[in-house]
Amino acid sequence: MSLDRRDTSAQKNRGWAWLEFGRGTEFFTLLLFAETRRADANITVSWCTLSGQTRVRAGLSLTTTGFVADPGRFKEVPGFTVHPTGTAYRETIARVLYDSDEAWLNQLNRILRVVRTPQIGHKIDLRFLTQAFRTALPPIAQDEVNQLADGWEQLQRLRDERDEADQALAAVTDFSRRSWRPWADAVIRSAADPVTAAASALTQITRDENSARERSRP
Repeated sequence: MSLDRRDTSAQKNRGWAWLEFGRGTEFFTLLLFAETRRADANITVSWCTLSGQTRVRAGLSLTTTGFVADPGRFKEVPGFTVHPTGTAYRETIARVLYDSDEAWLNQLNRILRVVRTPQIGHKIDLRFLTQAFRTALPPIAQDEVNQLADGWEQLQRLRDERDEADQALAAVTDFSRRSWRPWADAVIRSAADPVTAAASALTQITRDENSARERSRP
C-alpha cells in the first residue's frame, strides 16, 4: 500500500523544503520551492530566504486552504526574498550566515561533501583537502617563526638564570648558617671579652675608691 498522499489526478506537484537558523528572536530561513508538471519531467525551482522575526508556521504559512502556496503569495511578507538565481541565493547565504562570499561557501560545501562518510568504493580526496586547508590556514611567515624561536630561547635563558639564582641563594644561605654566622659570633665574643674585662676592672676600681673614701672619713 502506497503512503504517498498526493492527489494522483493533479496536473502539478509542488512543495517546499526549508532550513531555519536562529539567534535570540532573530531568524534566517532558507527555502526552496519546487514545482513539476506531470506532462514533462522538468522541475521549476525558486530560491527564497526569510529573515527577521517571522518564521515558517509562525507568521508564514506555506499552504493556503490546504494547498501548497507558490512564492508569489509572499511578496508582501517582511523579510521574504525570492532570489533571481541560485548564485544570488548562495551569495546571500554566504554573506548572512558566514560573513563571506559565494566562493568560500562553495569551497566549504565541497569540503563537507569530501569528508562525509564515504560510500563503498569511494576514497577521500586528500589532495583537495590538503590544498583547501592550506588555503584556509596559510603558513606562518618565516620572520614570525624566527621571532617565536628567539622568544623561546630568551625564555629558556631567563629560566636557567632563575634556577642559577635559586641555587646561589641556597648556597649562600647554607654557608651563612653553617660557617659565617658561627665565625662572626666567635669574633664578636673574642672582641667583646677585653671590653667586658676592662669594664669589670673599672667597676672594681670605682668600688675600691669609694670604699677608701668611706674609711678615710673621721
